[in-house]
Amino acid sequence: MTLRQFLQSQLKATYNQNTWFVSLKSALHGLSEKEAMCKKQNQPHSITEIVQHLIFYNQLELERFNHKKTYRDLPSTEQTFTYHHKESWLQKTVMLDAIFNAWDKAIAEASEEKLNEWQENLSYLTLHNAYHIGQIVLIRKEIDAWNDKYGVNYNF
Repeated sequence: MTLRQFLQSQLKATYNQNTWFVSLKSALHGLSEKEAMCKKQNQPHSITEIVQHLIFYNQLELERFNHKKTYRDLPSTEQTFTYHHKESWLQKTVMLDAIFNAWDKAIAEASEEKLNEWQENLSYLTLHNAYHIGQIVLIRKEIDAWNDKYGVNYNF
């Protein structure tokens, strides 16, 4: 497996292909806006806030990968969970889809040199995504909004 193939498989595993863990698409499948905004007392963030956090960091790293200057001030980590509230739940999921599709394209078109330079950072980004996907699934289970049929797939 080439580095490019490896990075693309990691991207798919965190976004739209269940493997050893649930992908983000599966973790969000069928979730209503009301459920996404639900936050119990023991939860520091709602699913909507976690999704906003994932949008922020995946977009920021994509801009860096594509050598686009980001002129926005970087908020504190905690602020990234509430960075934008004007988008609807549907808009947030559409944004996520666009970002992950852009990542797939960027990795497919990148030079081997660039992929070698970025492999550690991309690995951390996918681990970060997987961590928060686990939080989303846990929250869904806690609010009785999870269906096990969207779970892991060891036969990938």
